[in-house]
Amino acid sequence: ACDYLPPSRSLPPEQQAPVFKAPALVSSPTVTPPSETISVGEPTQIPNCTNGLEYIADITVPDGTQFDAGTVIEKEWKVKNNGTCNWNNTYTLRLISGSPLGVESTQALIPARNGTEAIVHLEFIAPQEPGKYEATWQAYGPEGDAFGEWLSISIAVTTP
Repeated sequence: ACDYLPPSRSLPPEQQAPVFKAPALVSSPTVTPPSETISVGEPTQIPNCTNGLEYIADITVPDGTQFDAGTVIEKEWKVKNNGTCNWNNTYTLRLISGSPLGVESTQALIPARNGTEAIVHLEFIAPQEPGKYEATWQAYGPEGDAFGEWLSISIAVTTP
């Protein structure tokens, strides 16, 4: 085996390589973006406005769709706030005829600024008894006045 032999003569300082210093490990700071909570507040109301709701289309559950008893039914309607009022948390959707299909007969109406389209979403439950079921819903303003076109659902519950 060869033994390590140190150099026999030393170099002048100007020819010597600088002493190597290992870099110190520094942890990189992690940048955490500031927590911005973008709050989409309730639309502010316009004085002396008029309420309006235009039905555009059924998005889910066409009329006559068949379901097994107890099935959760997610119904969505596309509507337009065609009035001059902004819908806020004081607006409701109420059952005006038919079966409640497992939901409360008064529901919150989604907030929407005037002139905009919105999706109204309700989760129903198919009744246990086979048959045809319908429900009609109407929008109500903060003073309790009905407005706009009706929204309806019509289903058939099949025998298991």
